[in-house]
Amino acid sequence: MDRQATLLNLIKKAYQSEQEFVRELSEEQRHQTGSPENWSAKDLVAHNAAWKQSHTNNVLAVQRGEKGTQVEDYDQENDSLFREHQDKSWEEVLQNAEEIQQKLTQLVSELAIETLEKYGYFHWQPERPLWRTIYGYGFSHPLVHLAEHFRNRGEKQQAATLIKQLVEAMQSLAAGTGADWQSGIHYNLACYHALSGDSDAGVKELSEALKLNPEFKEWVPQDRDLEDLRTHPDYPALLA
Repeated sequence: MDRQATLLNLIKKAYQSEQEFVRELSEEQRHQTGSPENWSAKDLVAHNAAWKQSHTNNVLAVQRGEKGTQVEDYDQENDSLFREHQDKSWEEVLQNAEEIQQKLTQLVSELAIETLEKYGYFHWQPERPLWRTIYGYGFSHPLVHLAEHFRNRGEKQQAATLIKQLVEAMQSLAAGTGADWQSGIHYNLACYHALSGDSDAGVKELSEALKLNPEFKEWVPQDRDLEDLRTHPDYPALLA
């Protein structure tokens, strides 16, 4: 399967996972009110759709010869998006998500292969080909937030299942990528094993991730997916 077809398949899978998540919500979960620090299920779906919309708009802007819009402060932007969508009904949020999914799918299907492989498509990402940005906003970003939501509800196995899908997706796109992509595969495998209760395998994968990308050390102590690794005897040496 070529890169474009793989991307389209992943974008579809992420959306299907989100729809399944929505279908299984209880009435109480559907009516929960969130905050900028603790999103409700509705806030999560609105957030994922908003970022897919933003990315789609940026790609279209570059196609028109414009520069696109670079986000300078993601925390501030996320807070702004939360407040923009927090009072919308479930019907509005789901309809918006469906419309944006269709736009993103159409956009990716119409992009030329050489465009997907182009580095520096956005001036603020000179080191990254366009397909990686699409993978991020179309697949990994929504899937990670879904996994976080399950983990925060104490449903670690559901979170682990989604992280495993993320790993498999990265492996399917790994051809021609460098150490940063490979380190991401090991890092997400560490999260998967930690959430699944296999701390030995988790520490092993985390060690491989840090060898390839030592910058992960800054994130590891605050990543809640890795909480169960912190009591492992080999964990302290990884961050030394």
